[in-house]
Amino acid sequence: MAQQRVDPPPGRAQVVQAVVDLALAGGYTAVSWEAVAARSGLGLREVQQHAATIDDLLLLTLEDCLLRWISAAPTWTRVDPVPGLSDEISRRLLTGIDAASDCPEFWVLGVLLSLTAGHGARRARARYAAVRASARTAMAEWWSRILPPETVRADPRLPHRLSGVHLALIDGAFVAQQSGIEWNLPMLVRTVSAGLSSYVVAPKVQA
Repeated sequence: MAQQRVDPPPGRAQVVQAVVDLALAGGYTAVSWEAVAARSGLGLREVQQHAATIDDLLLLTLEDCLLRWISAAPTWTRVDPVPGLSDEISRRLLTGIDAASDCPEFWVLGVLLSLTAGHGARRARARYAAVRASARTAMAEWWSRILPPETVRADPRLPHRLSGVHLALIDGAFVAQQSGIEWNLPMLVRTVSAGLSSYVVAPKVQA
């Protein structure tokens, strides 16, 4: 039997946005029932019907932002090939950077979770860590597909290591975008991609 869709309590969007605004302005310690109520324009009881604890409220907010990010994020499925390994790397990196830029709330909340203990954010931190682990696994699988087979045979851990570099590059590009400084990210990505392409096919990597 198909499950019926359960609509969230009224005011969910306002509550989520209030938590995001408070967290970005003052960290997770700035998120309290009273502050969320004041920021959202809802009554305290209206806010509390969305979650049992502040920890649950933070997790709910992260999940909502995650769903929006997933709608824009790369799926890692096969796409039409492009000529050259460097161009393939550039395209994938730029796709990931654009997805983070289009849905920045999830990425910003994640950065905060990574940098601060954040009172009451334990479950949200665990969820964010799980999402990143899943993303890195998908990235590693993608790298294993595009790398020359002989390179992967020579160094089976290379796709996993490159997935860490890949994720760090997206993190760094996102922070750079948020800094307000004008960056020529396409040019930087092309330069990095050319370097990675040269590295992975170098004899020392395959040895």
